[in-house]
Amino acid sequence: MSKFKYVLSIVVLSMVLSVTGCGASNGNQHADSSVAAEESSPAETTQKADNSQTDAPADQEEEKEPSHDLTGADAEGYIHDASYETRANAAAGSLEQPYGRYRLKDADGVFYYFDGEGTCYYVQKGTYSFSHDASTDGTDEDMISMQFDVQENPTNYIIDEEDGQLMIRTTYSGKEAETQVAMNLMDGTDGIAAMEPFEGIYTVYGSDVYRYEFHADGSFYLILEENYSLDGNKVTLNAFEREFSYEYAENGGNLELSGDGTTIATLIPMDL
Repeated sequence: MSKFKYVLSIVVLSMVLSVTGCGASNGNQHADSSVAAEESSPAETTQKADNSQTDAPADQEEEKEPSHDLTGADAEGYIHDASYETRANAAAGSLEQPYGRYRLKDADGVFYYFDGEGTCYYVQKGTYSFSHDASTDGTDEDMISMQFDVQENPTNYIIDEEDGQLMIRTTYSGKEAETQVAMNLMDGTDGIAAMEPFEGIYTVYGSDVYRYEFHADGSFYLILEENYSLDGNKVTLNAFEREFSYEYAENGGNLELSGDGTTIATLIPMDL
C-alpha cells in the first residue's frame, strides 16, 4: 500500500492496531476504527480497492461513483452522532485552507470535515451484518461482520461479554493475533448484543472522541473527533494527546497535505 495512505491517520492508527481495511498503519488516519480498524490502519484504510475489470480494456472501464456520507440520514429514527450538524451542513471543502467537507483520494468512503472552529471529524463508512458461524477453532460463535467501503473483504468479529462488558474480538487464532475491543453504548440501542439491525452509537478505547455509529439500514460509520489549528500554511491535528502537523496547498483543484516534502494525503472537495 502506498505511503500516501495517510499519516494523518497515524494518530488513530497507533491506537487502532492495524486495520486492514481501515486505515491504520500507513496512512489513513483512522482506518481501523478499532474494530475494523484492527485490520487496517487508517492509512491503510485508504487502500484503494481495485475496481478494474480484467477482461475490459482500460479505456472502457467505468469509474465507480464515490461513496457519500449520511446516506439514509432522512430515515425515521436515524440516530445522530455529535458530528451530525457539521457533516450535514458543511460546504464543499475550501482550497485556501482546511475548511468544509472533503473525501480522501483513493480511499472510498473516507471523509474529513473541518468546522472552521477548531474541530475536525474523520469519518469512515462501511456496512455490517450478523451471523452465527464457526470461528477458527471450530466452535459456533455469534459474530458481526464489518466492512469499510475501502476494504475488499469484511472483517469478522466474535461478539462476547466479560463481566457485563460487551466485547468484540477478531477471529484470528493465537493470542498475539487476536484483538479485543470493549464497546460501550453511548446512545440508542445495544444492537450488537441483540444481533439485530439497529440505531446506536458506541465509544471505544475508553474515549468519547472515538465512536462507532450503526444504522438499521446496515451501514455504520467510524468517527474520530480531533482538534485542529492553523498557522500560516500549516495544519496541526490533535487527538489522544498526540499532535501531527502538515503543510497544505492547493494542487489541481484539491487540497494537498504534505510533510518533509512528501505528499501525505490529497483531500478532494465534496458536496453532500
